[in-house]
Amino acid sequence: MSNAGNHAGHIEAGDLDMWTFSMSQNESAIISIGEVLPSGPDPGFWPWIRVYNPLGDLVGGGSQYGALAAQVGFVASLTGTYTVVAGSADSGYAAEGNYTLRLAKMPGTFVDESGGPLQNGGNHTGHLDLADLDMWSFTATQNDSAIIILAEIPVPSDQTDPGFWPWLRVWPTGRAGCRWQPVR
Repeated sequence: MSNAGNHAGHIEAGDLDMWTFSMSQNESAIISIGEVLPSGPDPGFWPWIRVYNPLGDLVGGGSQYGALAAQVGFVASLTGTYTVVAGSADSGYAAEGNYTLRLAKMPGTFVDESGGPLQNGGNHTGHLDLADLDMWSFTATQNDSAIIILAEIPVPSDQTDPGFWPWLRVWPTGRAGCRWQPVR
């Protein structure tokens, strides 16, 4: 899996897809899976991801599923190849569906699919699809202060609010773990 890339997959009845990526000890990662909604009736597919470390152990909090999307975040305890297993968590594991899998790994270079470098004092716009993760970066030195604001662009009054809740997480390079503040 490439960092910040969109990885498309399809789950058939009883299917499991396996994806891999490399991490070093104390790096942080978020893996997100989202259903690609069909144009017809809902097939009942519930995206489910499980993340395993290089020894084959499930990482803490590493099994998540949801009706449309799921997300796992963790700090690597070991250096090596991590495995993501995608499947369906519907009753009987029989539903089929398309999904997009995304990886956000820190620190590291990332595909500039949506996001990129932040400029001081600038306004930067983005768009998040279902289960999307956009990565942005900026440079700071020790004891610098920064204020980062993430806000939804309001929808016009004649449109339905999509229910978007902005969520901002910041990872300092070279530090294990994360600091995050959900904006509700």
